[in-house]
Amino acid sequence: MVRRVRRSTRENPAQGDGTEEQSSPALWGLLDMIPNVPPTSLQDFTICMYGTKGIGKTTLCASKKGSYTFMFEPLRKNLPILQKSLMVRSVDEIKLKPELDAWKQFKYYLEQIYGNDKITSINVDTIDRAYNACLNSHCADENVRHPGGLKDFGALWGQIKDDFEGTMNSIREHDKGLTLISHVKETNIEVMTGGKEAQFGPSCSGAPLAYVKAACDFAFFYGYYAEKVRCIHIRGFSDIWTACGVPDRFISPNGNPLELIEIPTGEIANGWSILEDAFNNKIYDINEDETETTVIETDPPVVVPSSRRRRK
Repeated sequence: MVRRVRRSTRENPAQGDGTEEQSSPALWGLLDMIPNVPPTSLQDFTICMYGTKGIGKTTLCASKKGSYTFMFEPLRKNLPILQKSLMVRSVDEIKLKPELDAWKQFKYYLEQIYGNDKITSINVDTIDRAYNACLNSHCADENVRHPGGLKDFGALWGQIKDDFEGTMNSIREHDKGLTLISHVKETNIEVMTGGKEAQFGPSCSGAPLAYVKAACDFAFFYGYYAEKVRCIHIRGFSDIWTACGVPDRFISPNGNPLELIEIPTGEIANGWSILEDAFNNKIYDINEDETETTVIETDPPVVVPSSRRRRK
């Protein structure tokens, strides 16, 4: 019997190709045994802010000190905020004029922000359209209208996903806060008891929604309560998707987990400051009794706790 032996294509197999050296455990260092210390400022986290159209999501998020907003929505000139408008173009438009590629512009401007210490947080408005910009950019590069139907075993879909997630992650890796803005839509979700129930969530779907749910430390719904009061929904609603993964934050002064906080109409431009106060456990829930104290002038004075409704 003749045994066939496959010869190595390397000129000197004993020397290797450098891969072994690059992946050597000696380069990885020691396991970190120091507990993670979460940020003390809300804007340093990765956040999803979604909600009703026109309620003021962009204004609220842009009120963060040191934030910059990339506006993928149709050109808006009514907001006095620090922003860059990036119009999402079709594949044909990008092929005709490559300089109109909003996704490549976005990545180009991010490189400028990474070296700017005055910009501490980035708002992406909206995450839905940012993903569309990424998709159209790759399709234009590959000279196809859409990845669907290509016989490439999902290769182009994978490139789009990797580029989208990698770009968003690069913002976080450069120690910039990231807020992903989206609109709202109703979907049916499976429940533990069987069947499906309606739930409100971000309007994005597929890859961007998967990224939002995997990457965001907090997810808030900004909508109307009792049909007229602007409120941010923090937690506690089965029919509204939220995420609040830090257990010692968003607690009222009474010690109760916050569910709803009001953003008064005249305070929208100061909305992030209100949200930051809620994060720091300084705000009462809209339906909560606010504890007060009454001092009775005796000798010595007597302090009597009482309560009043935060909102009727």
